[in-house]
Amino acid sequence: MEKSNIDLFYDIGELVRLFENTMSINNFLHRVVTLIARHMKADVCSIYLFDEESSSLVLTSTVGLLQEYIGKVRLSPGEGI
Repeated sequence: MEKSNIDLFYDIGELVRLFENTMSINNFLHRVVTLIARHMKADVCSIYLFDEESSSLVLTSTVGLLQEYIGKVRLSPGEGI
């Protein structure tokens, strides 16, 4: 049975299970974007983390964008894609 998009927000247990048996934060984040993209039926899903040194958001994990962009794409807070 296919889940509706909103089910993602109610199934925190699924995110907890992603964290189990994860060896690194990067692996966990990749599993999260993969899960969210699948639930939202999205071609692209990305996570940006805030880098305090540069005060910018850094692409940390993505599905649908080139993996080589990870760590290279930066956005200022409030800046859109």
